[in-house]
Amino acid sequence: MTSTLNGTRLQIPDCGDGWLDIRVAADQVDEVRKVLDRQGIRHWADMFAVSIDGKPAVTVISLGKNHDAGRVQTVLDAAQSRSVY
Repeated sequence: MTSTLNGTRLQIPDCGDGWLDIRVAADQVDEVRKVLDRQGIRHWADMFAVSIDGKPAVTVISLGKNHDAGRVQTVLDAAQSRSVY
C-alpha cells in the first residue's frame, strides 16, 4: 500500500521494543483499517491527527505487541491503494 504522504510504501517500523505502529496520512486511516480488518489484524487508531509546519496530518494506527510484523507488512504490500496526490 502506498502512503499518500510521500508516495512510498507504508512500512512497519522496527522500534526494537516489539510494539508495532503505522503512521499514515489522516485521509488514509479508514482505508488502512479496512485492510487490517479484512485480515483479522487487531488494531486501534489515535483519535487525533497531527500536522506540523503545514504538512499533511498524520495519525498513528497501533497494532500492539502480539503481531507478526512481517505478516502485517505483507498484507499492506499486497493491498491496493488509491492513487497518490
